Amino acid sequence: MKKHEILSPQSRAELFDPPRDPAAIVRHYTLSPDDLTLIRQRRRDANRLGFAVHLAYLKFPGRVLGSEETPAPEMLAFLARQLGIESGAYLEYAQRDETRREHLGEIQSHLRVRPFSRGDYRSVAEIATDEAIGTDRGHAIVAAMIETLRSRSILLPAPTILERIGLAARARARKQAHKNLIEGLEQRAINELQALIAVSDDRDRTRLAWLRDWREAPTQKNLVGVVERLQFVRSLGVGPDREQRILRARYRAIAKETAILSAQHLSRFDTPRRLAALVVFAREMEAILTDAALVMFDKMLGGVYRRADRTYRENLFHRAKALDASARALLHMAKAMLAAKESGEDQDAAVERSLGWERLKALVAETDIVVTNTREDNLIEIVERYPTVRRMIPVLLNVFVFRSWKPNDLLLDALELLRGLHAARPRHLPQRPPTAFLKATWRKLVGRGSTFDRRAYEVAVMMTLRDSLRSGDIWVEGSRAFRAFGDFLLPPETFVARRQEGE
Repeated sequence: MKKHEILSPQSRAELFDPPRDPAAIVRHYTLSPDDLTLIRQRRRDANRLGFAVHLAYLKFPGRVLGSEETPAPEMLAFLARQLGIESGAYLEYAQRDETRREHLGEIQSHLRVRPFSRGDYRSVAEIATDEAIGTDRGHAIVAAMIETLRSRSILLPAPTILERIGLAARARARKQAHKNLIEGLEQRAINELQALIAVSDDRDRTRLAWLRDWREAPTQKNLVGVVERLQFVRSLGVGPDREQRILRARYRAIAKETAILSAQHLSRFDTPRRLAALVVFAREMEAILTDAALVMFDKMLGGVYRRADRTYRENLFHRAKALDASARALLHMAKAMLAAKESGEDQDAAVERSLGWERLKALVAETDIVVTNTREDNLIEIVERYPTVRRMIPVLLNVFVFRSWKPNDLLLDALELLRGLHAARPRHLPQRPPTAFLKATWRKLVGRGSTFDRRAYEVAVMMTLRDSLRSGDIWVEGSRAFRAFGDFLLPPETFVARRQEGE
């Protein structure tokens, strides 16, 4: 598609040429009895077939067949069969222009259609502008104009005319969208946005490039880097209400364009367009960085879980080896005692000889510890990685606002408690921190009353937060990947309307 064209060759053919699909040909070009009566008033086969071709073109796609244009062969063959005429007869049609003009005038009267005129420009341009408000797609804009013209029984003008109208409408829609996006911006916000694409003396790249460039590896340093960028974007003063000022499709079109443009490209735009693009960039980056930080948090806790699980399995292996050694020693001693009993020997002497009382005492103590510490989960190993979890708590809780679909969700109370703990730095938990939201295994490990384990509690809360984010029970303001479940559904009024329309 050329720079100043709105339609690709494929779209132009689809909108302005007769269909080639057999079912569509039958639907559009089956001649009615009135059509056949009018056609058979022509004297020669060539005139009958030529008249039928003009009739077909004016019916659909709704335009005049060009004087130098060859009709679609599939359509020509279908019309010829209905008339009982060889399709080759068309080559002899309309050797005089007067004949062609007479036929077109008669067909327009028959179909009650009229040519496109200068008076139609304004109404068609309004249709194109209305459509362009919600989309940049040239096909959709031109298709809306064509549908309107057909409904008003107006013949389609040359494709270039509708394309020019569509281009102008799209330009107007873009300018209006840019105006709506930046209207009411404070001067400080304007200055900050303009500074995104400028290189200052103390930096070797623009803020725009810096915001787009962060490391995705799940580490504490990278998490801090993402959050730093997120806080900077929020400081620009571009509120979430900006997204609602234009239709979502138009917003997505600007966002898609801005995502691939460099600071150099943006600097070439006129001021309204440049500011609008930067507004959308700021809104998109806030959502992208929010999701990036939450995904990084999820992966970091996942790493904590995997390392703890690896340690847990290693401990299981060592416990199994210890129990195996104990079982073999005790089995050897038991056999010696049984043999002593059968032979009438002193069993104490058999124990002393096979294992020794001191060794037996130590072995029983070691085995008792191994059996006591055997668990079905790896929660203790997870808590042992508390320093890793502790470092991400203030980074996360001081930046994001967590919400729940449950009324009075105790997990949110626990998050607020942790936020306060890390801000004021007290050494102990309050006497009754919220725990009802924790799984029973975590509650048992956390303890109760004066025996509350702060380290276990903080780790348990963060692990539960991770699970709740994954399940959708908890959502985050400004996030797209972790947003409220209701955001994925149709608004109630839209659902009702579509159901009534049978959709």
